Amino acid sequence: MKRVFIISITLVALLFASCERAEDQPNWKVARFTVTGSSWYYTDNENGNNYHFYKFHVPWITEWIYNNGIANMYIEYHNKDNTHSMAPLPAVRHLSETVNGKKVYFTETIDYEYSPGEVVFYVTISDFVKQNPGTIDFVLKMIW
Repeated sequence: MKRVFIISITLVALLFASCERAEDQPNWKVARFTVTGSSWYYTDNENGNNYHFYKFHVPWITEWIYNNGIANMYIEYHNKDNTHSMAPLPAVRHLSETVNGKKVYFTETIDYEYSPGEVVFYVTISDFVKQNPGTIDFVLKMIW
């Protein structure tokens, strides 16, 4: 009797256990991008709307994912205490620095746009100074 019970429990466990993923589970992909300080492109139009940008070729953002999935982008900060943190884009920071002995205040906005096959990152500084944004690490998280 004990043997029949153990076999029955084992069969039930095998019936309900599966090696396959359920059909309704989402797919996902995480990718990291680094734009080095010297890689940024600078654009300056006649209206004074200046910004830096960099375009990545991203073949896994397909037409289907573009229309049916979600692609979220984050900036990854490397903190002074050797930890890391992420902030979703757009990231808006109010900053200051000293120029010629005077405190200058400005806002830095980092944002992005994506389309099938590419991601473009933008850095805009509120006073439109042609200052290189430096190296920035980005993380793309996609679900479809």
